[in-house]
Amino acid sequence: MTSKHSALFGGISLAAILLAYTALASPHHPVRASASVWLSPVALTAVRSSHDNTPLAALANVEMQDWDSDPNHAYKQFFVDDSGYEGIFTYTLPAGLLPSSVLQVRLHTNQRGPTRDTQRWWWEIRNFQNNSWVELGDNTNAENWRWAYRVFTVSLPAGQVINAGGALQVRYQTDANMDMSAIDYMVIELVTTSASGHFAFVPVVHREPSSAHTPTASPSPTAPSATPTVTQGA
Repeated sequence: MTSKHSALFGGISLAAILLAYTALASPHHPVRASASVWLSPVALTAVRSSHDNTPLAALANVEMQDWDSDPNHAYKQFFVDDSGYEGIFTYTLPAGLLPSSVLQVRLHTNQRGPTRDTQRWWWEIRNFQNNSWVELGDNTNAENWRWAYRVFTVSLPAGQVINAGGALQVRYQTDANMDMSAIDYMVIELVTTSASGHFAFVPVVHREPSSAHTPTASPSPTAPSATPTVTQGA
């Protein structure tokens, strides 16, 4: 090995680096690697006011950006009455995934509506340990009726937000009646851990909408008078 190669990595030789990687790959040194499991909502119950009948499956993919309004079957709309709106989304763990394997919980959402100054919309997650709701965030920095992609990291341990039946619940709400809102994407990311006898690097998946086209402003939609309340897997 030349002196040039010996100087690499601040004086640490390539042989030493290979030795360290060999040790990590040893069956006597299992490495915990992270990966992500993505959950789409399986049910939505309106507690106050109503939402449209767009299937929940539409919320599994990011399709809208900037000031898009079409196709309108790609997102759900949430209407307000004098008491605002409150809806509870339910998610379930896939078979075989234990809460103890979950390192972190994140909520990803692509939402649009009024600015926060006009009307506050916010998200909460249920703490099943004490049956309370913990706020995740709101529509701060929203532009009027422009789609905004947000990621909220849950501060609680996974065991407190996943119940004995493997369910998680997220509440989306407003207590004002100025304007409705819409959601194009709302999934839960579970960052999980697994032990392996081999060295591995598994990046956490991060899904974001593309920014391909030029925004075209459109007026705020008007809420219809329909009052559907419960969407079960649809």
